[in-house]
Amino acid sequence: MERQIGLSVCILGLGNVGQHLASIFQDRNIPVRAFYNRTSISPTSISASAPLYNDIGKLTTEADIYILAVSDDAVRRVAELLPNTVKEKKIIAHTSGIHTLDIFPSEIKHPGVFYPLNTFSDQQSINWESTPFYISGDTNTSKNLRKLAHLISERVYTISDKQKSILHVAAVIANNFPNHLFAQADALLKENDLDFSHLLPLINTMVRNLDEKSAASSQTGPAIRGDEQTISKHLELLKNKPELHEIYKTLSKSINKKLDI
Repeated sequence: MERQIGLSVCILGLGNVGQHLASIFQDRNIPVRAFYNRTSISPTSISASAPLYNDIGKLTTEADIYILAVSDDAVRRVAELLPNTVKEKKIIAHTSGIHTLDIFPSEIKHPGVFYPLNTFSDQQSINWESTPFYISGDTNTSKNLRKLAHLISERVYTISDKQKSILHVAAVIANNFPNHLFAQADALLKENDLDFSHLLPLINTMVRNLDEKSAASSQTGPAIRGDEQTISKHLELLKNKPELHEIYKTLSKSINKKLDI
């Protein structure tokens, strides 16, 4: 039997976040009235399930919640272009980690935040039940956004604007920066006829350790040991890669401030 929640949504922006939300809404029988995307996209099972608008001024006003899954820089601009009926009568929520309710123009009467904290990339499977959602808005807006989020996730929170901003910074440090380092390590290996798969057991063990103890107590390697001879050899190997050389040196000093390197 189809689950009826009494709420329908419109998704604005069909990048990674928008497409993943559209897919889980479809799976959970949450009615999606329409999609908006600035540019045309190739037909997909998602976009074929509801009308796709490229002109935001002609967007349907039939949905209850309008979710702005657009880039951080585009949130205010897209919100300003919404039809007046939507601005005045509907819940409009963004998915940005850094922005608060203040990003919305004053003519939007029911602003909200609907922020899922995870990493979203193309062709990726998301564990939605464990993905935390962070909700903001007035009493009625928060109630409806929480209701929607609970149909997707078991972890729904309301936190302060400052906490949310700090959470977003921490998420970038914990996810985007290590991923960039993985990419740098991959490139270094490939240049020497080695494959990134050699590092996967190490990476998987590192992540599993975080379920059992703190990151600080899990730290290993030459920097935490104060092994300056090893560090010097590593820096010598990276002397022709000044950017990676500086990253290695800076992070080593951050791990152990007593190092003389």
